[in-house]
Amino acid sequence: MDWGNRKPVAFVLAIVFAIVSCGFLVVGIWYNPSFQDLFSQKSPAKSVIGMMQTFDLPPQISFSESATKYFGEVLCNLTSDAFVVGSQVLITVNVRLPTAMKNKLYFLEAKIDNAIMYQPFSGPNDIPYPCDIFMFPSNTEGTGAQTVIFETSSILSMTIKIDYEYPIGSATTMAEYTINASFPNIQIGTGQEAQQQVNANLNLSLTCFVLFFASVDIAVALYDHSERKNKEPDYE
Repeated sequence: MDWGNRKPVAFVLAIVFAIVSCGFLVVGIWYNPSFQDLFSQKSPAKSVIGMMQTFDLPPQISFSESATKYFGEVLCNLTSDAFVVGSQVLITVNVRLPTAMKNKLYFLEAKIDNAIMYQPFSGPNDIPYPCDIFMFPSNTEGTGAQTVIFETSSILSMTIKIDYEYPIGSATTMAEYTINASFPNIQIGTGQEAQQQVNANLNLSLTCFVLFFASVDIAVALYDHSERKNKEPDYE
């Protein structure tokens, strides 16, 4: 019998497992997070604008009627590639006050809730600082920005402190007024969804690598078996 033209079952199965192992190798590499990081482009930074929030001011700010109410406005926008816990987010805050406050403001301060200041060169033992954005107003408007990292998932909120001259006309006395503002349309996520996807890809990649090595072992064993069968004498 001509064994050179004969393909034993073991030899055919060895080829099949060799092909299957190549498939497992390709899938394992493709879903490996390290490989994906090499070729995936970082998400471009995008911005989200918070809905304008208004707030009442104390009546003594009025020059005429002491009972007259004045309103202020707070606007903000966030810029980042991911609005989630742990990501760097640039937040810009703008506070607008009525004309009665013109030249009567000392400074404005916005404390962002659940956020710390981003410090790229800080040491591992440095204490994180809460995010306070100080604004030195021009006329009746102040704007400030800071790069922050949010520590918890929540709706964006902040505390705004207004330091102004009071009584009006006296530069020696300062009063303070604090308001709270929240922006329901801006939600800081947990970031768990993205991490869960990375973990799932890593598990799939590791499983495929294990199957790859197992398939290679089987293919080699079947090939050796077919070679031994080919070398056995044919007594027919």
